[in-house]
Amino acid sequence: MAKDIDVLSLCGLKQCLKMWSDMQKIFGIGMPRTGTASLNEALKRLGYFSKHFPGSLEEIADYDAATGLSVCYWHKKLYKMYPGSKLILTVRYPADWVGSMQKIMDAEIDLKYTSKHKNIFEEAIFDFFGTIKFDRAEFLLGYKNHITNMMKLYGGRSNFLVLDICAGDGYEKLCNFLDLPLIVDDFPHITGKETDETEYCD
Repeated sequence: MAKDIDVLSLCGLKQCLKMWSDMQKIFGIGMPRTGTASLNEALKRLGYFSKHFPGSLEEIADYDAATGLSVCYWHKKLYKMYPGSKLILTVRYPADWVGSMQKIMDAEIDLKYTSKHKNIFEEAIFDFFGTIKFDRAEFLLGYKNHITNMMKLYGGRSNFLVLDICAGDGYEKLCNFLDLPLIVDDFPHITGKETDETEYCD
């Protein structure tokens, strides 16, 4: 009887650990054009099943990690769904960021994504900046507000990391945060043209 109880207890423990593991994900909560596609590729190289710009909250359940505008937009919902997950805020020098965003917004690229993705993009952009047309002042304000809000919500937590890929942050900082051994490799620098992702979501 004691052995049966021990086995049952062990099975229960394993189930609980699996459930907890399923709730622990990695989310890139930076704005587009801050290296979110590069972060996604880096996470893949580290062995994570990662998705860039998932099209729904339900889709994220199938992945270990997710990055991109939709994740940035849904960060509060995601953190409630997966409490204790690791959060990575990718940042970039504001003047460089807004210049990159202007190119994308002015280009009016025809998305390869579904209309659902385009709707998410437009909804998120409007929520962050108050317009879906590029406005340098409004975009800069929205970008700075996002960083400020993320620091207020998550700053100081052990599961929160600020990563400036454009300034040289790479695997050393990322692996240390994820409690992984450092890999000797160049950190990926991905643009939309180098992946099957749209340039909207770099």
